[in-house]
Amino acid sequence: MNNNTSFIPRTKLTDSFDSGNKKSSKIGLLSLLSIIMFIISIVLAGGVFLLGEYKTKAIQNKVASLERAKGSFEPALIEKLSKLDTRINSAKKVLNNHISVSIFLKLLEKLTLKTVRFSEFEFVKRDDGSFSVFMKGEANSYSSVALQSDMFGGNKFIQEPIFSNFKLNPSGNVLFDFSAVIDRSLILYENNIEK
Repeated sequence: MNNNTSFIPRTKLTDSFDSGNKKSSKIGLLSLLSIIMFIISIVLAGGVFLLGEYKTKAIQNKVASLERAKGSFEPALIEKLSKLDTRINSAKKVLNNHISVSIFLKLLEKLTLKTVRFSEFEFVKRDDGSFSVFMKGEANSYSSVALQSDMFGGNKFIQEPIFSNFKLNPSGNVLFDFSAVIDRSLILYENNIEK
């Protein structure tokens, strides 16, 4: 009986140890990577949480600062200033549309010849914002009327001057009708305020 019992294994010891180490090193590497990913996830989650808290506190601080600034304004003063602004804007609107016929009358006085006089006067606002003037006049002669027509025609504020309905009165003077369009910029009060 030849039972050779031996405590020495017939296979190499390094082979059995190597196969176990390879398995354990693969499991160890996966475990290590999992732990690292878990730690990174926790750190990132903490960072997001802290950033959210920081933003929330910053917003709360800004809201509180805005409330303090709002409280420092005087509501009564703001209301008074708002009413004053409305009044100023209304006054500007009135002033922008206010006309002064006396300015045209001064121009008429300056341009009218001594041999011509006007008796009737009508001043009418037109749809386009300009004004029409209608007058009846009397001149010493037809040449005075022609000269008066040249005077009015040479002025930029008196547009479309028309002399019509010529007649002689018993004393030999020429009676006529006059109409023209007056430029709005001449009679706007705001254009004639001394600055």
